[in-house]
Amino acid sequence: MANVFLSYVDSRLKEGRKSQKLSWLGLYIYNTIDSSFALKSFAGTARALSQAPETAALLTQVAATNAIQILTAASAPVSQHAALPISYDGKLKGVLLAEATDPVNFQSPACIESLKDFAAQIASLWVQPVSEYAILLDQKIALLKESDPRFDWCGVYKLVKGNLYLVSFRGHLSPHEVIPQNKGICGAAVRENQTLNIPDVTRDTRYLACDSKTRSEIVVPIRNDAGEPIGEIDIDSYKPNAFTDAEKERLEKIAKELTPLMVNLI
Repeated sequence: MANVFLSYVDSRLKEGRKSQKLSWLGLYIYNTIDSSFALKSFAGTARALSQAPETAALLTQVAATNAIQILTAASAPVSQHAALPISYDGKLKGVLLAEATDPVNFQSPACIESLKDFAAQIASLWVQPVSEYAILLDQKIALLKESDPRFDWCGVYKLVKGNLYLVSFRGHLSPHEVIPQNKGICGAAVRENQTLNIPDVTRDTRYLACDSKTRSEIVVPIRNDAGEPIGEIDIDSYKPNAFTDAEKERLEKIAKELTPLMVNLI
């Protein structure tokens, strides 16, 4: 795993630990050859966490189920562990391990949902071939999400051999990390090579359901210098008819700015 990626993950883990009021948050890499785990990045007090019996058991359970596992720890001061799979397109890449001295943290659906979103964001970056460009895209998507309160989900896909692959996003995790070019509004946008502004997704049969609260969506192609689609910006809003013509023009300008980064990822 590239040092630049780990450095970026370090900063994200620190942010996540602080925002969720966790005592410890770490990332383990999964080795598919021998089914082992290696701690690569963490935020919190340095200690021999990987030797704790409850930790080893949680990691093994996640590898077996590819699903979240929560356990009340036997040893103080930690009261609970939560282990979340870092997976992309159904394939386990690693585990996000969180600890809380306050058990209320992991009894809160909002906390678990936030950790799941974070794990999925890390997974999307993890599988990219060039970490530097993926990280720059991730930073731009984070800023784009924050730029407008109507943007409830904001992401970018790359187009490779007829499939759209999720590179970066902010918002809730998506079940559509890989979208065939002939599916959904996202697929239609690159097939038609034009921006699609959908005022009401419930009336569009092409819509691939993600968040039940989504009401409108805009998809903007990212093109190479030849004008061919190589990716896209995808934004969902909980508000119907959320995207104006002015917003469409702004997003198309941003898509052009993302072209050099996307070219280096495909």
